[in-house]
Amino acid sequence: MIGRDFWEGTAIELLSMIDSGELGIPKDGTRLSGEIMKPHTTDASQTYGLTVERERTASRRLLVFSR
Repeated sequence: MIGRDFWEGTAIELLSMIDSGELGIPKDGTRLSGEIMKPHTTDASQTYGLTVERERTASRRLLVFSR
Protein backbone atom coordinates (compact mmCIF):
# COMPACT_ATOMS: atom_id res chain seq x y z
CA MET A 1 0.00 0.00 0.00
CA ILE A 2 2.92 2.29 -0.55
CA GLY A 3 1.50 5.58 -1.81
CA ARG A 4 -2.08 4.44 -1.27
CA ASP A 5 -4.61 4.86 1.51
CA PHE A 6 -7.00 2.23 0.19
CA TRP A 7 -6.99 -1.11 -1.63
CA GLU A 8 -9.96 -3.26 -2.54
CA GLY A 9 -9.97 -6.58 -4.34
CA THR A 10 -10.43 -10.30 -4.04
CA ALA A 11 -8.04 -12.56 -2.16
CA ILE A 12 -6.94 -14.02 -5.50
CA GLU A 13 -6.10 -10.53 -6.78
CA LEU A 14 -4.07 -9.89 -3.63
CA LEU A 15 -2.33 -13.25 -3.98
CA SER A 16 -1.28 -12.34 -7.52
CA MET A 17 0.37 -9.16 -6.16
CA ILE A 18 2.46 -10.91 -3.51
CA ASP A 19 4.96 -13.76 -3.72
CA SER A 20 2.98 -16.83 -2.71
CA GLY A 21 6.16 -18.89 -2.88
CA GLU A 22 7.33 -17.41 0.41
CA LEU A 23 7.20 -19.59 3.48
CA GLY A 24 3.96 -19.14 5.40
CA ILE A 25 1.95 -17.44 2.64
CA PRO A 26 -1.10 -19.51 1.65
CA LYS A 27 -1.20 -20.84 -1.89
CA ASP A 28 -4.85 -20.07 -2.62
CA GLY A 29 -7.29 -17.19 -2.11
CA THR A 30 -9.57 -18.96 0.34
CA ARG A 31 -6.77 -19.73 2.77
CA LEU A 32 -5.21 -16.29 2.30
CA SER A 33 -8.50 -14.59 3.16
CA GLY A 34 -8.88 -16.78 6.23
CA GLU A 35 -5.38 -15.98 7.44
CA ILE A 36 -5.83 -12.24 6.88
CA MET A 37 -9.01 -12.17 8.95
CA LYS A 38 -7.59 -14.05 11.96
CA PRO A 39 -7.51 -11.87 15.09
CA HIS A 40 -3.73 -11.95 15.50
CA THR A 41 -3.27 -10.78 11.89
CA THR A 42 -5.83 -7.99 12.09
CA ASP A 43 -4.42 -6.86 15.45
CA ALA A 44 -0.91 -6.75 13.99
CA SER A 45 -2.08 -4.73 10.98
CA GLN A 46 -3.83 -2.24 13.28
CA THR A 47 -0.52 -1.47 14.98
CA TYR A 48 0.60 -0.13 11.58
CA GLY A 49 -2.60 1.87 11.16
CA LEU A 50 -4.09 -0.56 8.65
CA THR A 51 -7.65 -1.85 8.91
CA VAL A 52 -8.94 -4.89 7.06
CA GLU A 53 -12.59 -5.57 6.31
CA ARG A 54 -14.55 -8.03 4.21
CA GLU A 55 -17.26 -6.88 1.85
CA ARG A 56 -19.50 -9.01 -0.27
CA THR A 57 -21.33 -8.12 -3.45
CA ALA A 58 -23.60 -10.32 -5.51
CA SER A 59 -20.65 -11.54 -7.55
CA ARG A 60 -17.49 -10.91 -5.50
CA ARG A 61 -16.07 -11.38 -2.02
CA LEU A 62 -13.76 -8.46 -1.36
CA LEU A 63 -11.01 -7.60 1.06
CA VAL A 64 -10.73 -3.90 1.84
CA PHE A 65 -7.52 -2.49 3.30
CA SER A 66 -7.46 1.13 4.45
CA ARG A 67 -5.39 3.51 6.53
